[in-house]
Amino acid sequence: MRTLMTEVGVPPISPENLNRIAVPTSLIWGRDDRAVRLGIAEDASTRYGWPLHVIEDARDDPKLEQPDAFLDALYVALDGESTVRRPA
Repeated sequence: MRTLMTEVGVPPISPENLNRIAVPTSLIWGRDDRAVRLGIAEDASTRYGWPLHVIEDARDDPKLEQPDAFLDALYVALDGESTVRRPA
């Protein structure tokens, strides 16, 4: 997977460009992501002050692997509420 990401993946974004992000930013991450390890997200969260929502039992696509947990994290990121809500 790392080789594939190197070959076809997006190049890293420089810290200078990341520092220029002026909109609210949150990270939603699969705990077991093997392509981009959780430590990368933890470092970015600490460095840039972005909230990090870790999805248990998920790898690189939490929205498909754990959709309920992903939606809960997304709702928290969007409006700060930690209750699980479901669309009607």
